[in-house]
Amino acid sequence: MLNAAIRNAIYFGSMLLGALLVGGTAGSFMSARGLAGPTVSFAESPTRGLVLLGLALVPATLLAIVVGRIFNAVVGCFVVGTAIAGLSMRFGTIEDFVFSNGNPAAAAVETVVWAVVVAILSLVVFVGSGPLPDLQRRRGSWLAELADSRAAIFLAASAIAIPVVWLVVQTPAKGQALGGTIAASAAAGFVGRLLSPRTQPILLFAMPVVAGAAAMSMAAYGVKGDIATAFVDGSLSRLAYPMPIDWAAGSLCGVAIGFGWARGFVKEDPAPAPTLKRAIQG
Repeated sequence: MLNAAIRNAIYFGSMLLGALLVGGTAGSFMSARGLAGPTVSFAESPTRGLVLLGLALVPATLLAIVVGRIFNAVVGCFVVGTAIAGLSMRFGTIEDFVFSNGNPAAAAVETVVWAVVVAILSLVVFVGSGPLPDLQRRRGSWLAELADSRAAIFLAASAIAIPVVWLVVQTPAKGQALGGTIAASAAAGFVGRLLSPRTQPILLFAMPVVAGAAAMSMAAYGVKGDIATAFVDGSLSRLAYPMPIDWAAGSLCGVAIGFGWARGFVKEDPAPAPTLKRAIQG
């Protein structure tokens, strides 16, 4: 067994290295303004940016799996979230979005794409790290976990992310946007575990991003006329302030936090020793 100092060094080192790897791809998402745009679609060469991002996510995800095997898969997903957060902090804000005549409906579509990416990343981390020790895995492949009918409850739990982000995000600052999505996703992770405490939370990590897409769509529906004018006069909903990548990073980090907090509120069912042993071994 690794001692606490080595475990923590691996944990924090993986977060830092992952953020540097993924955040380092920001230059490939440069927009016409000479800065990384608020969304991927603003990049002058989005295909090049996405290829480099995909390449950077490979080692970042492998680091997350290492952490997941030392701690658990939820902690591994948090490490992936911090890696994407490193890129999110270098992307533009809602101000860059509106004054570049951004389209909220297109941003909502990009958010849905990020939800798919987050679901894939969380699945890979869980497959590589193994199931959570305190939750029994369903028989069959990992895809059976995704087919679990109880996983649909996670979508309902993620609805709480919308009012939470509206309450937390009060300014267009990037820190508030990212912090707001983390807080909103933590609430979704907490509620999700309370509502479905026996389900491996693979899909739960992606559901707040889906809620973010819904929030952006709601904000887009409320815009009458020019989006920049709506932002300046205060009629643009604060639900539009977090950008798609903010939701992706915030969901992976926040769900991990909320899911961990909820553990103390869930009564664990004792399992027979052989079954528990198989669950731990994956």
